[in-house]
Amino acid sequence: MPIKSIIPTAKVYLQQQASAYEMENLERCFDDLRTTKGLAEAYLQNENGTHDDVEDFLSQVNQIYKEFLEAISSMNKREGPVKMKACVKAYVDAFNGRDINGKFNKEWRNILSKKVSKINLECLSGEKCQFYLGYMFTELC
Repeated sequence: MPIKSIIPTAKVYLQQQASAYEMENLERCFDDLRTTKGLAEAYLQNENGTHDDVEDFLSQVNQIYKEFLEAISSMNKREGPVKMKACVKAYVDAFNGRDINGKFNKEWRNILSKKVSKINLECLSGEKCQFYLGYMFTELC
């Protein structure tokens, strides 16, 4: 097989691998946002009083969440790849540019830990679990 025919095939394969990685990264970031958004909204619904820190945090989550929704809805359109990269960049840039898995959920747990009591228990499986007491029990194994 001549080299000329191998190079286009290799390029397509590499592009597909890059696209698969970008999709997995997009899904990972979106799942973190979606989960965190639900937890923070549940907290606000069940707590009385003002919680400016939670509202500020949730506002930031909502802004980036909307960018992800726009990117997902335009995925099969011409502007899709540009919007995908922009929303992942917005995710990474949040909170001083830390590029770590579950960063919004970790930040939420940090905010929550300042508001409610935490107890450490050993689960039936033998694992150590943390429970935050407040508006509801939240298990974090």
